[in-house]
Amino acid sequence: MVSLLTLLVALVADQFAAAPFLVQVQPLIRDQLGGVAWTTLKAECNAIWLREGVAIQWDGNLDVWRTPDLLLPTVFDEWELQQHDRTQTAIGSTLFAGRNRKILISVSRARELAVAVRAPHADALERDVAVGRLLGRVLAHEIGHVLLSTTGHAERGLMRQFLDAGEASAPSDENFQLSESDRARLALRFPLRIARPGRLQADIQGP
Repeated sequence: MVSLLTLLVALVADQFAAAPFLVQVQPLIRDQLGGVAWTTLKAECNAIWLREGVAIQWDGNLDVWRTPDLLLPTVFDEWELQQHDRTQTAIGSTLFAGRNRKILISVSRARELAVAVRAPHADALERDVAVGRLLGRVLAHEIGHVLLSTTGHAERGLMRQFLDAGEASAPSDENFQLSESDRARLALRFPLRIARPGRLQADIQGP
């Protein structure tokens, strides 16, 4: 006869296996970033990584039932990024220091690009959405560096080095997925924790 404790352990193990890898972003926002842009940023970043079997949660909106698999300090600060960006053109950068990781992002650089390319004549709301969408893609890219544990880039997909100006904040995000090689690398690094994208979609949508 199976004991209640055995059943509980099995249930917890099953839930753990079904849950996506959980990244907790710990943002420190020093640049000026409005509410619409911030909301759009989070939605865009979440959507990109959920397709890959990774869930993102944000300080202030935490899952009390789970411990994050990864804590990721993320600083939105033009000045601090300047100290580490030799090109002075990057919108985001990931710092590797031993086992510590930190993401730096410039809101002003993202705003300049998004407004110039996608919304030069748009109203304030449209501009904020364009900026937030671009920032979400930049953050998703930098999270990729952390999860893949590399500063290298792919030829295409989410982890390519340069964003095409026309698609930087375009509504469609079909070009912001992991390449097959990056997806395979991610699965090798976290073989028991990265959910298969197909299964994750089924879990989200229900039967």
